[in-house]
Amino acid sequence: MISKSIIRYKTKSGSKKNRELRDSPTYRDSQLIGILFCVEDIQKHQSVKHLVKTFENDNKKVEVLTYLPKDKDNYEFLFDFYSKKDFSFLGNFENETITSFVEKPFDFLFCLDMDINIFNKYILAKSKAKCRVGNYRTENTSVLEMMISPKYQKIESLVEEIIHYTKNLI
Repeated sequence: MISKSIIRYKTKSGSKKNRELRDSPTYRDSQLIGILFCVEDIQKHQSVKHLVKTFENDNKKVEVLTYLPKDKDNYEFLFDFYSKKDFSFLGNFENETITSFVEKPFDFLFCLDMDINIFNKYILAKSKAKCRVGNYRTENTSVLEMMISPKYQKIESLVEEIIHYTKNLI
């Protein structure tokens, strides 16, 4: 079983060691978009599908990875998923899907969690994405370049504001 303190340490270390060139690409020029989220309920799943469809309608290639907590349903099995079992005792990835996702040079990587769990935070810290975007929380400054504070602390509001602000990046 993976220790949460090891993941926290590796996230902090990964944020410092990750020297990827961060950038704010324009939405128009972006081609590859990543979406990362934790399964919660069917409403969140529908919001993620809406965001994916919005990006795909703009001819963007979209890849999604989701954290599946114990005792949660993976609605439709539409997206690649992982669980805490996919980490070694020392916090290394033991799932090629996670490794591949982290290595992708996404133009944008969106984290669709109001509160980012330690596993998704670790993936964000290790990611080679040019611009990592998510919900505003002061503890997320080391893993996100762009933070959005939605009007309502609901996933639907976060998704709508992500669409709005991202499409206006010029």
